[in-house]
Parts: sequence; C-alpha cells; structure tokens
Amino acid sequence: MPLPAAMLAALTAARLDWGVHAPSAPDSGWVIPAWSPGEAPTDPDAARTGLEKRLRQSGRQWLPLTLTVGGESIPAVATPELSRAGAVKLGYKLKIWSVLRLAGGATSPVYTGINSRMR
Repeated sequence: MPLPAAMLAALTAARLDWGVHAPSAPDSGWVIPAWSPGEAPTDPDAARTGLEKRLRQSGRQWLPLTLTVGGESIPAVATPELSRAGAVKLGYKLKIWSVLRLAGGATSPVYTGINSRMR
C-alpha cells in the first residue's frame, strides 16, 4: 500500500509552528508527531502523553512543540538525541507514517515504513 497522495503532499509541505511550546528551537534533530496528519486519535491527550512517556523513559532530551501540517495542529516532540534509525523505529512503533528531519530550521519527512506492514 503506497503512502496516500494527500498525506505525501501534506508531509512534503510540512512546516513547524514552534508557538509557546518551544521558545528555542533546536538547529537539528528529529520531530516525532503524536499521530500522522489526518489521523487524529479519539484521545489526542493520551497519544501525546504516550509519546512523551516513551522519550522520558529513554532518558533522552526532548522539547514539546506543535507541528502544523496542512492547517492541522499536531502535538509533537523534537529531540536532537536520536539517530535516524532510532527516530524511524520510534515512528514505526507508534504507527506514524513519517517523522521529520530538522536541519537548519527546515524540515523534511522521513517515512517509517508502516505502509509496508499494512499490505
């Protein structure tokens, strides 16, 4: 099952809205959303809390933020302490289509491979 075209377009055009949650944005690292764009869970607070709990348990530094994709606001975290493989693995475990690479203030989506699991 390929990545849906609407989601691909939204993720490719993704931008970060640091808002009040992240007064100083990291220059590089990974952004992990609490859910994929267009797939808000029935309990958004539980999804956000679950994501933050996983990072707290790992002992990694992270910063809460809000990811804005196609007009949808999604709680997310930014962390400079994960490798690409670690970020992709976490996104896969959380059933998120994509994590975002943050470099120089710009974002680019990196797909987690959950579409291969859904065949």
